[in-house]
Amino acid sequence: MVETHISLSVNRLLNEDIYAIPLYQRNFAWTYDEIEQLLNDVADAFQENRDNYYNRDNYYIGTLVVNKEKDLFKIIDGQQRTTALNLIALALKHEFGFDRLKAVNLTFPARKKSNENIQKLFTKQKISECDENELTRGYEYAKDALKKVLEERQLNPQSFVDYLFENVIIFRSILPEDLDLNLYFERFNSRGEQLEAHEILKAQMMSKFGEDQEMAQKFARIWDACAEFDKP
Repeated sequence: MVETHISLSVNRLLNEDIYAIPLYQRNFAWTYDEIEQLLNDVADAFQENRDNYYNRDNYYIGTLVVNKEKDLFKIIDGQQRTTALNLIALALKHEFGFDRLKAVNLTFPARKKSNENIQKLFTKQKISECDENELTRGYEYAKDALKKVLEERQLNPQSFVDYLFENVIIFRSILPEDLDLNLYFERFNSRGEQLEAHEILKAQMMSKFGEDQEMAQKFARIWDACAEFDKP
């Protein structure tokens, strides 16, 4: 039986279970600054514990809220941080030689290009310029931010990576099966900027498709295309 509330190390988060970004979630939106800030926060905690290798304090980076469907965990909140951690792990694998990933356990059911790109990033396949998207940009941000943080702070890369994967903790919470997700989004959004109004509207509209996943995916692709204001 899967525990409803559990603390997961980054290693367990990235190497156990399968996570999906639901249709109604926005694309990965973190910039270089946000990825660098995450790494600096971890580096601060690491440096505070650097002299106590065998009894380091854990560093908690927030909550991952999921909805479990069979063997799949659909991410309701925490997808930006979770995606960023995946991209950081991929950059560590290819650019710094620290291979701590068994496979990519993050999927994008309604976004074919994102699914293909994250798999290509894992196997280090070439991604053409026309196929680049927010994940390929995020990978470059992660690579550059890692290089800057490791160099400027003069960190031991192996020790830092060990701390990141074993001592950085995220708290995963599984929503009850009978919970009204639309109501949850509305309540959750009142906490701050976790979900914006247009994201709540998207979720409510998509719920009307019921089990018609083909129509839901078409709707999601049209919605996401209309949201790309940086290109014609």
